[in-house]
Amino acid sequence: MASLNVILAREGLAGVEFARARAMVGGGARALIQSGLSVHGITVSEPRLDSMLADFLAYYEAHVADETALFPGVARTLDRFEARVLRCRVHQQGRIPFRPVADRACIAGRFRAICGKDTFL
Repeated sequence: MASLNVILAREGLAGVEFARARAMVGGGARALIQSGLSVHGITVSEPRLDSMLADFLAYYEAHVADETALFPGVARTLDRFEARVLRCRVHQQGRIPFRPVADRACIAGRFRAICGKDTFL
């Protein structure tokens, strides 16, 4: 949502408030950008949308962990797993790596493996 608002600001548009932007999430970055533009009654050409998408993904990847926080109970759950000697693995599906998020939340060391489409740590 923060990345959407950065892209909209670059277009000289106001950001979308959190509650409204949150409802737009789930259809992918391209759809998110289109939804953000539609809030302002704007549509753009496919080449312009492609450019905005590239900017969005670059910004998102560089700032993926900026506002990272664990959901309540996650640290306690991981503590319980460790106490029972359960080994955790993360299998990520998305384009953005889990590692920076896990590092920011100080939980990366709790996983035996972090596996992705093109990574294995």
